[in-house]
This record gives sequence, C-alpha cells and structure tokens, in this order.
Amino acid sequence: MKLPKLLIYSILVCFFIITFLELIVIFAVKTSSSITVQEQLVNIRWSTPKAYLLFDFDSELIWKTKKSFSSPLEKTDRSYLNELVKPLQTNSLGYRNKEFNLKKKSSIRNILAIGQSTTFGVGIPNNLIWTQRLENKLNYKNNLYRVINAGAVGYSTYQNVILMSRELRKLSPDIIIADVGVNDTALVKYPDHQVAHLYSLTDFLSNSALFRLVFKLVAKHSYHNNTKNFSFKQARVPVANFKQNLLRMIQLAKANHTKIIFLNFPPIGAIVQKSEDVESPPDRGKTPYKLLNEYRMIIKTLAAIHDVPFLDLKPPFSNSPLGKKLFIDWVHNSLNGHELVATELSKLIQHINGGT
Repeated sequence: MKLPKLLIYSILVCFFIITFLELIVIFAVKTSSSITVQEQLVNIRWSTPKAYLLFDFDSELIWKTKKSFSSPLEKTDRSYLNELVKPLQTNSLGYRNKEFNLKKKSSIRNILAIGQSTTFGVGIPNNLIWTQRLENKLNYKNNLYRVINAGAVGYSTYQNVILMSRELRKLSPDIIIADVGVNDTALVKYPDHQVAHLYSLTDFLSNSALFRLVFKLVAKHSYHNNTKNFSFKQARVPVANFKQNLLRMIQLAKANHTKIIFLNFPPIGAIVQKSEDVESPPDRGKTPYKLLNEYRMIIKTLAAIHDVPFLDLKPPFSNSPLGKKLFIDWVHNSLNGHELVATELSKLIQHINGGT
C-alpha cells in the first residue's frame, strides 16, 4: 500500500521543522552557560561514564546533584571529572551528609547550608567539609545542631532561591547559611533565568538521536574553542536579578520564621598579591575580581539594610598567615580553608544564639 503524497510531504516537512528547531536549540545551548557547567551538562546524559554522573537534569534548577552518589574507584581520562567527584558521596536526598531522619527531634536545631561548590566541598571528603566541621564545633558540649550540606556545584542565586523554597518545608531549618556571589558573576551569553527555559526544551528534544549526536559534537567543539576565545560580557545573574534573589531569600526565611546568614567566599586573587600562577576560569573575563567585589558589596549592603548577619570571609582569609595554603585552586578551599570557614561561622552562630 502506497502512502499518499500529501502524507509523505507532511512527514518530510515535520522532520525538517523539528531538525531546524533542534539546530537552533543546539546553537543557543552550546553558548548559554559557563564553560565548566556547559561541559558537565553535555556529559550528564550522553558521554560521561555512568559512574561519574554527578548531576541530573531538573526542569526548574537546570541541574541538581545526583542522589546516593558515590565516587568511582577507577580513573577516567577526563581529569576534571576525577577532581570533581573524588572523594565524594551524597545521601538519598542528594546532600553531602550521612542519612538522617527528616523528622527531627524538638531538641535539634537544623542548619541548612545552601550555595555553590565552595559549600559542596569540591575535592574534600564529606567528613572534612566546613559544614561537618561546623557541626562538630557547635556540638562540642552537646548534640544540639545538625548541619545539612545542600550546596551544589555551579549553583547561582537563581537556583538557590528555587532550592531554598523547595527545602524549607521538608527540612524545617532553624538557620539557613546562604553561600552566594561567586557563580553569579560568571560571564555567559544568556542569564540563568533564560537558560532554565532553554534547557527544559533541550531535555525534551534529547529523545531525538539526531539531536543527541549533533549536540555532543557541536558542544564539545565549542568548549575547546571558547576556552581560548571567550568573549561573553553578561553575568549569569545580572546585578538587578542578584539583588532580587537575595531579597527573595530573606523573604522566604522570614516567612518560615528562619534565621538566614549570608556567606561570601573570596577568590585567591583577593587574598594573595602574587597569585598570577593560579588562573581563574575563562568565563570570568579579564577582571574577575572587580566583578566579584561588586557583588560582595551588594550582599553587604542588603544584609545591613535588612538586618541579616553577613560573614564576609575576605578579612579572616586576608589576616591568616596561611595565605595560598587556604586554597586548592582560584576559589575552592583546602582543608585549612574549610577549617577557617567553620571556625568563623561557629563564632557567628554562637553569638547570634547568645553563646549556646
């Protein structure tokens, strides 16, 4: 039985329209996010060994940390993956904690830490991240505190507002520590609030084998080229959106009768004068520290206006004799750095709670 010509033409037209749509999305996505996050997203589903799938797609968050993840023992030929996932474990909620009962005892105070890879603890074992160190310090007399590490690699304030609204009712935190301001300044073609819609469409189109094949080829090619010739000018979260996100966090905390603390990590270039040998990622532009400082001052100003505690880690890091030893790269902290963060937060929280 022969198919009518009209039906054949209709099928062909639909095929070409879908293919054209796919190519448009591919072109947009390949230049939509920062280099590191872009390559991670490309590899999530289509080219990374399953053992290294640290992220899952999320229609609102764009990506989220995989639940019940454990670092593979074997090495991969992609060095950045080895650095990112080893040593690393997440629990059944996707947090870098041991399993715990969501229904907390009335005597326990939950502290929810949200934020970026500086909170997630890239390159650091679970039991040595600042969140676990903070819990140990606060519980030196009695077990009153539980610190939950919901930090996520690459997250901006756009994503953390969504995460915070999801987790507040589930976890009923007494205190939220919001690590903000670093990823928001990454230079991109499209800001996060636009990328979220783009990746939702990408996720839908990924059912097409043609889309998956072309996406991998184009995105990988653009990754290697853009690493050398990076020219994006727009921050992932523009200043106006950054202010709105901070205010939204404050509102969410107040609505849930939860205290919130803003936390900001300094890059090594803001601490150590001679740090030229430690390169910042290409998506940070030629003057990354100037933009980071601008966002840091926005946090400080809004925190003061709304009576929110703000731990600016630049002064204690600058005053530390350890200098470069506080870092493992341009912004992520070493074991010494995590210890300093936990010490400073412990003092602040004890002060807020009247020494208890």
